[in-house]
Amino acid sequence: MKGGVRQKIKELRLYCGLTQTELGKKIGVSYRQIQRYENSSNQIWPVGYTT
Repeated sequence: MKGGVRQKIKELRLYCGLTQTELGKKIGVSYRQIQRYENSSNQIWPVGYTT
């Protein structure tokens, strides 16, 4: 289920009619970060998570 969260981000973004740039602006990250999230280039951590 590795792609589950990543796929859901993309599905919800498209459902809302947002581009990666628009979503990035809404959540405070760059469009490149959204690309990385959707394409499995970066791990997604819960807010407040520390390693």
